Amino acid sequence: MYHVENPEDYLTHRGSTIKPITPKSNEEKHKINDEIIKHQIELENKQEDVREEIQLRQWNSCCFKIDERIALFFSKLIISLLVLLFSFYQMFNNINNCSVSIGYSGFVSTIIGYWLSKA
Repeated sequence: MYHVENPEDYLTHRGSTIKPITPKSNEEKHKINDEIIKHQIELENKQEDVREEIQLRQWNSCCFKIDERIALFFSKLIISLLVLLFSFYQMFNNINNCSVSIGYSGFVSTIIGYWLSKA
């Protein structure tokens, strides 16, 4: 087994072209520490921005808090399902009268087209 004093000698002896990043002086150590601190500050600022955005997108009620996007999605979904149910009921209730069924089939195809375009 080959004994080495530092990792760079070991890597050089093994034929590796990868050299570890080790600060050479106190100045470089301070520079790296400053960069780490700057990065941490940037991350904290981004986290604060995300928290503010979440709070802006929340709808508050006396009983609950809900995200705006979820509320809009489920309200569109429920209204679409109700219109589909009503249209299917009217279409199958008036099977012998095609002039009535044509309007409701338009509702069905419009709602299906809307939801397929979102996918």
